[in-house]
Parts: sequence; structure tokens; C-alpha cells
Amino acid sequence: MWIGAPGHDVAGRSDAGAVYRYTLSSAGVPAFVEAITQDSPLLPGAAEAGDRFGEVLAASAGNALIVGVPHEDVGRAQDAGIVQQLRIDPVSYALIAGSGWSQNNAGVAGTAEAGDRFGASMTENAAVVGVPGEDLGRLQDAGAVQLFTVTPKSWLTPSSTYNQDSRGIPGVAEAGDRFGAAVQIGAYQCESDTVAVGAPGEDIGSAKNAGSVTLAPPLSSDVTRKDCPATMFSQGHGLPGAAETGDELGIALGELPGDVNDEESMRDVLLAGIPGEDVGTTATGRDVGRVVVGIGGISRPGRGYGFQRGDVENLRYGSYFPSR
Repeated sequence: MWIGAPGHDVAGRSDAGAVYRYTLSSAGVPAFVEAITQDSPLLPGAAEAGDRFGEVLAASAGNALIVGVPHEDVGRAQDAGIVQQLRIDPVSYALIAGSGWSQNNAGVAGTAEAGDRFGASMTENAAVVGVPGEDLGRLQDAGAVQLFTVTPKSWLTPSSTYNQDSRGIPGVAEAGDRFGAAVQIGAYQCESDTVAVGAPGEDIGSAKNAGSVTLAPPLSSDVTRKDCPATMFSQGHGLPGAAETGDELGIALGELPGDVNDEESMRDVLLAGIPGEDVGTTATGRDVGRVVVGIGGISRPGRGYGFQRGDVENLRYGSYFPSR
């Protein structure tokens, strides 16, 4: 069991961050093993103030862990971000040498730049890594995603990348879209895996930061597939409700796994938060929040839900989902 502690101080360096590792007995009782920081042996890099190591976690093959460190400085580029893979020996369960990736590594698209926040969001095995602060030309924080594959020995290997200006991806990259602020992968609208990417800063018409969610095949070479084309959803365009300024649809994405007994008809259920959703026209209805369930679904298209006990001002319902 891995628990992130991004506020952990390391030798006086505030908020450098740590990951606490536990083993679980057959009865599910945890036993503390160690606190892992970027100063720990076998980890690349060094613990620095404000890194907040442990803020973004994703499971990895072989009981390992992948840590997104979006506040990591790469050279002089502040908050450029990295992704680190923590690996343990399958027999002794001891920590063994891991690996680290930034946009300066071969095979990873782009260049590590200030504010990129590479690793701000991730899926299991780092199959999809969000880079919501990526600048595209003069478009600041337009955003992008980087995809990885896992080798038979559980090492990460960078594969494809895309943004909203990539071939086959709907929409147009714009400053502040933050494409990649949240990511998920699963069988949503096709039989094969689909990448879901949230862009909470997407403008829909005159509604600024209304937000959107894009579904696309996981490989850049497949994004123009006629049997499963990439699709962008927003409120009023495939989703219930109306796009309004500040809704921030797609700032958080979650997933409910489908029933494997459905075989070819099996679909996972994609969830998207709309924490800035207003209800009514009075101040008491501001930022109540909503969650859309079933984006891209075939039999049950997206439906909106609010807090079961009623709407609460500034609740921002839908801001977070647990990682999978």
C-alpha cells in the first residue's frame, strides 16, 4: 500500500514530499515499511522544497508505483514536472532501482519548460500522462498528453503524444485550455481502450473556462479511425446542461469498470466533474457542482447528478475522483 505525503519536509526542505510504503497482512492489517523521498537511494533526482513528491500517484505492474511530480524543476525550468517509477523486488519486496522521465528524455515529446506540469495527471501504468501547462507556440497552457507503454519487465517506454492541434483530434488548441488536466483510459465508446482527456479551460462559444472532455484512441496513428473517431463533449454538445463560464467540465475524471461478463458489449463508465456548475440565478447557487456519469456511453449517454442532500453554495461537487 502506497500513501502520498506531498507536505513531508526533507532535511528542512519544506513540502519536498514523500511516499509512505506499507505491507498488508492476509487480514489486511498494514505495517509501515519506509518513507521514500527523492533523496532515497535508487531514486533519480533530489528532494527540493516545493516539489510535493507524492501528490500524484498511479499503480504500476508488479506492485510498483508511478509518481507524478508536476512541481519538479528540470534544470532552470520551474515546475516543468517529471514522472518517477518506484519498483520493488517481487521476492524480497525491497525497493530497487527505478526510473524517471521528463520532457527532456529521448522519446518524450516536447522540451521541459517552466510551468509545463508534466505528470499533473496519470492513469494506471502511466499509460496516459497529462501535461496541462504545455505551451504550443505562443499559446500558453494549451496542454497535451504523453502516452507510455510498459515492457514485459515493467519498464516504462514513451510512445505517442497529442494535443488539440494534432491530426484527428477535435477542437483547436487555445491558450489556457489545460488539455490534460485530468486523464483516464478505458472502453468507453469503442470495444478497445479509449483515452479520455479533460480540458477545464476550454472556451465553448462565449463561455470561458466552460470545459470539455475528449475521447480518442490511445495511439496517435489511430486517431482518425473511422470506426471509432475522436470526439469532444461539452455541455449542450453530447452532455446535459448548458456550457457556462467557469463550469470547468473535465477538471476531474473518474471511472467505474464495466462488467466483463458483457464480453464484446462491455463498456466502462466515465465520470466527469463540473465543480463550477451554477444552479439557479442567485448567489446561493454558485459553484454548487455536478457530476456527469457515462460520457460516450452507447446504451446510457451521460447523465448529470448533484449532491444527494441538496445543492450547497461553493460545494464544488465533482472536484476530485479516486485514481484507478
